[in-house]
Amino acid sequence: MKRFLFGTALLVTTLNVNAEIRRNPVAVNVNTQGATTVFISYGGLQNQIAAEALWCADLVPATPDIGMKCNPARTWGRLPERYELARPSGNAGFTDIMTIPQNVARRAYGSAANGANSAFFYVRRFISTTGGPDEYVFVLCRLAGGGASVPLALIDVQLRFAKDAEVLSTRTGEAPPAFFADIKYTGTGRFAGRWEVVVPGDEPPTAEDLIPEASLPVEQRSLQKRFAQVGRFDVFLPPGGSYRLQGPSPEKLPTAIEGLYQILLRVEATSDVEGNTDLSTVGSGQGTVYTGGVAGFSLPALR
Repeated sequence: MKRFLFGTALLVTTLNVNAEIRRNPVAVNVNTQGATTVFISYGGLQNQIAAEALWCADLVPATPDIGMKCNPARTWGRLPERYELARPSGNAGFTDIMTIPQNVARRAYGSAANGANSAFFYVRRFISTTGGPDEYVFVLCRLAGGGASVPLALIDVQLRFAKDAEVLSTRTGEAPPAFFADIKYTGTGRFAGRWEVVVPGDEPPTAEDLIPEASLPVEQRSLQKRFAQVGRFDVFLPPGGSYRLQGPSPEKLPTAIEGLYQILLRVEATSDVEGNTDLSTVGSGQGTVYTGGVAGFSLPALR
């Protein structure tokens, strides 16, 4: 193994490890103080399934397995189950949504403040289903603040009525008060999507339906259930980290039927220079995957 140090970024190369799984991106800028979410494409899987994912400060050879794995003495955390959105995709490919919790980011920042290297690693383990060795694949994470140089990702989304209520009651035929979405994010770029309403009698959306489009593999994005559209939005999010998105006029909402209605925020994938992935570089397909608006969670609904 060879290690090279360039400024604050650590580049690790390995020799003769026979690694087959490729990933894009191989390195990504992440938020210094808070959470970051990144779309990662993998390709070249051969009878392999994904296992746990870890963050760590150092790598060590995975021998007798393949690749480089986290140094157990310098491991900082494991991808929480609630953020696990990974799934097979494309031709022998795999889509991973890496959501770095705030505590991992703070640990990386504290380590760098104490003089250690500011880069750390995200390592995903893949298990052979035919009895072969495990393979470890890492992505380099570089601390870079939460502004324009990190992927455009949603960190928190809260939907609210102007009149505070978890479940708002109105009379039949009466429009509810105005509503909006308070959004916390990293990066900068176009934020686009639509407002939809679930009326009484509709089959309700699943958690899978409410995941932002950019958090899904390309071939699964068109499979999400759609509901009656009552408005669209297409705005530019500056590198500030928070934004209030106003909903459409409440007069556009259907109110003629008694029962429970749900107002949904549906976020569409947009091009993001810091986060887009190229399927051809990993051999799992062709073209660029737009990842602007990615999130590690399903969006809430107003009721």
